[in-house]
Amino acid sequence: MIYGFVRPNGSQVKLLVQAQDYLYIPAGVEHWCSPTASLNFKGIRYFAMPAAGCANAEGWVPNYTGTQVSDSLNKPR
Repeated sequence: MIYGFVRPNGSQVKLLVQAQDYLYIPAGVEHWCSPTASLNFKGIRYFAMPAAGCANAEGWVPNYTGTQVSDSLNKPR
């Protein structure tokens, strides 16, 4: 899976996540993901529950920001 991140300065970076990798994304970090050519990916998401233990959809519902993926991420280096 490919994960993309928006840095605080607005620049973007992509990361290839492979089998056995662990990825921690803090709350509020703008990110996206897309499959690699293999289209084969399994993931587990963990969320910290509020002290009251009340479950809700927060964290599962995407927040679409409208940020466009930088063209420079797709150019060869």
